[in-house]
Amino acid sequence: NRRLADIVRCSDDAIFSITTEGVIQTWNPGAERTYGYSAGEILGRSIHILAPSDRAAEVNENLEKVRSGCEVKNLALVRMRKGGQQIAIHLTVSPTTDLAGNIVGASTIARDITEKKRAEAALRQSEVQYRFLFESNPVPMWVFDRNSLRFLAVNQAAIRQYGFTQQEFLAKTITEIRPEEDIP
Repeated sequence: NRRLADIVRCSDDAIFSITTEGVIQTWNPGAERTYGYSAGEILGRSIHILAPSDRAAEVNENLEKVRSGCEVKNLALVRMRKGGQQIAIHLTVSPTTDLAGNIVGASTIARDITEKKRAEAALRQSEVQYRFLFESNPVPMWVFDRNSLRFLAVNQAAIRQYGFTQQEFLAKTITEIRPEEDIP
């Protein structure tokens, strides 16, 4: 099917097939970009080359699932590029069958999510820093909903200055603690 072959060839995702023993049989350009191996370098080699050595059991477990006819769906895993750089991937492995219905291997689709993971980690770090600055600031600070004017968060300085507990603060609106001339 030429159209399907064109889709696989043009995909940014790594799409390749393996035998039930984990030998790589096909390798698309997306796999070359993701893992750094050309088809000539990788065809005929074990799928284990793509996993860190401490993840061999994980690869074997996924191969066993495929041999038993199960699909491995939506796993976030660590894999290796040529040269040893670790990457984060999102993986789906589906059993493939011959005309008689016997499982003969698997098709694998992997998406490099390394940059997404880095961005998520940076966001978490930014949130930790924001939370620290907010909580430790000596000036009373709060966050409130612009529509309802209800408090969403308050720092310790606000609690000390206004004398309300955090729960009491979160049950109030900003109009209940600020002077009337501040309300506009």
